[in-house]
Amino acid sequence: LYRELVPPAFERLFPEAGLPGEVAACPAGLAAMSVVVRSELARRSLGCFDHLVLGLDAVLHEPAAALDTVAGFLGVAPDDGPLRFLQRRRSASRGGTFSSFRDPVEVVLRWRHHLDARQLSSVEQVLRAVAWRDPHRWRLAEPHDAAVDHALC
Repeated sequence: LYRELVPPAFERLFPEAGLPGEVAACPAGLAAMSVVVRSELARRSLGCFDHLVLGLDAVLHEPAAALDTVAGFLGVAPDDGPLRFLQRRRSASRGGTFSSFRDPVEVVLRWRHHLDARQLSSVEQVLRAVAWRDPHRWRLAEPHDAAVDHALC
């Protein structure tokens, strides 16, 4: 059912994407298409209510400012508790797949380690096909970024 619903929905939302059929045939490509479709449908409904768009990059690289922005949006005074929580989670790990340790580079790139070359190619084709709509929304972190190279060594 998933394979029957997602590609036509993607095509309706992104007719100019022109993805080859093998992208949807790859489970990772199909999953990427689904994420993009759901994100686009959610984005289109944002005007229906008050909202705040906060990018993952802001939370990872400027967490204090991001948390202050959230507090301001909610109309509450900033509190240092959430920032202390994030800082604690970056400094210690319980180990394992579901550890709460969240190194910024790992958050952005970890998913890549679980996919083979064909799967990565399918995901990247989907993301690049829709990137022109909002280049900041689908920015791909490249494995050759200096911060990534340092973290992977």
